[in-house]
Amino acid sequence: MDDRTLDAHDVSVDGGLLVQRCRWCGNTAFQRLLCPTCASTDLDEVRSDGMGVIVRLMRDDASLVDLSEGFSVRGRVVGALPMHVRSGARVRVARTASADAGGLLFELCEPPATPYGW
Repeated sequence: MDDRTLDAHDVSVDGGLLVQRCRWCGNTAFQRLLCPTCASTDLDEVRSDGMGVIVRLMRDDASLVDLSEGFSVRGRVVGALPMHVRSGARVRVARTASADAGGLLFELCEPPATPYGW
């Protein structure tokens, strides 16, 4: 990672993700002004590995993803057809992730599932 300042919409860093960690309670969150646990404004920006697991598929081709740091974000999986994306699949933040349109972009860490077990 170089020393450039990241644009507010450029949330990915070298395949990872910039998140906020509370200096008071240690809770990690994504794109917050206040800590969701203790309401502190004393947040550090840290790099996450961007790894997670899909926990729920939604109607608009979005997925709810639990990240390894212990919080959930909404995003879309790119590089695979929606019918090949399943709950429980491991994903990582895509290199070109952005926070536009209310979510992040993820890519599968494993081969896409085959629909209907074929």
